Amino acid sequence: MGIELEETLSRELHEVADRLAVPPMPALPAHASSGGRRPSRRAWERPLLVAAATIVVLAVVGLLAAQEGRHDLQPAPSPRPSDTGWAVASGTTVQLGSGKTVDLHRPVGFLYQTSAGVLVMFGSEKAPWAGSRRYALLSDDGATRTDFTIPVDDIQPGTDPTQPYVVYAQATDSPTTWDLVVRDLRVNKVVDTISVKGSYTWTDNTPEGVPDVFLSGSHVYISFDDTAVSVDLKTRKVTPNDVLPASEVLNIDGGKALSFGDMTFSDDGTIENTWQIVDIATGDVVLKSDGADERHVTSVSPDGSHAIVSAGGCTGSSACDKLPSTAFIYDLDTGDHVELDAKDALLSWTAAGSVLRVTPTAGTVDVCGADSATCESTKLDVGKSDVQLTDVMNW
Repeated sequence: MGIELEETLSRELHEVADRLAVPPMPALPAHASSGGRRPSRRAWERPLLVAAATIVVLAVVGLLAAQEGRHDLQPAPSPRPSDTGWAVASGTTVQLGSGKTVDLHRPVGFLYQTSAGVLVMFGSEKAPWAGSRRYALLSDDGATRTDFTIPVDDIQPGTDPTQPYVVYAQATDSPTTWDLVVRDLRVNKVVDTISVKGSYTWTDNTPEGVPDVFLSGSHVYISFDDTAVSVDLKTRKVTPNDVLPASEVLNIDGGKALSFGDMTFSDDGTIENTWQIVDIATGDVVLKSDGADERHVTSVSPDGSHAIVSAGGCTGSSACDKLPSTAFIYDLDTGDHVELDAKDALLSWTAAGSVLRVTPTAGTVDVCGADSATCESTKLDVGKSDVQLTDVMNW
């Protein structure tokens, strides 16, 4: 023990001894003491002081040893946000909110949130039309399943963070009849196939005219030529939906539909557009742009409670430099909003509805409250180029 440690220990012992409260000596019967005499107060105090001193010695030695050896202690691990329901990717590697990273050895094209895990579309070539796309299901512990195929060619399958299913349409012998396939990712089996009728000729963006489908909760939505339809997966009932547009691309999350109006381009390269968010169950418009708005809705949260509204798009570098670096997170029930710093950031959502903010230049991932804009941060453990977030195409 060094001189400095001895001096500190001695000083601590004296201070504790001076402050030590000694209890009164108990009254003992005369026959219990030696020779019929009571033990002296000094005899009673000594074992107490020895015991107290022993305790103090052990405590102080432990404290000082920890202080002297502090440089040998392991550094605390990087904190992780409490909401772990997210994933980001760069190149061939996926980072999960649980802290695990998974290298799929082929470029990642799309990340889907499901209750069974993160479904990853990836392939040997970075283009969906290359015919090399594959799928992997990643669990929170990093376990990876690639022993299944999803025969959707170039269309986007439907998923929902609250459901373990992936849904997609397949052609039949009739050009106006489609099989809506429901595959349970937990067991990798088709658990239902529902027949849906409708003409789908309004777009040639999907192979063989197969429609895109959108899963929100227990309902699937499809936009045909003449009408949009809703398919209840619990009852298997197919009904026309007057709230959703026909012959248009659908954007649906959490029972809310996002639609866009006309888009105009100004001389300086900025884009002005009109948009609105509609509650599918009621048909009510819960948020919309104010005329020709330079802002646009990036996305609606998976639970349909909030929306991210950010600066409008641009086509020229000078216009891009003028765009604000703030995003507005709107509560779709109250219309209230909070501001979130979005400088150099990519924004999306966690499965639970928190805002996911990834800033590649800073190497950080933040999970932010949709109502408070307060954030928890962690390190971005994948590459900083071509960072991929859930529900954002990366081809």
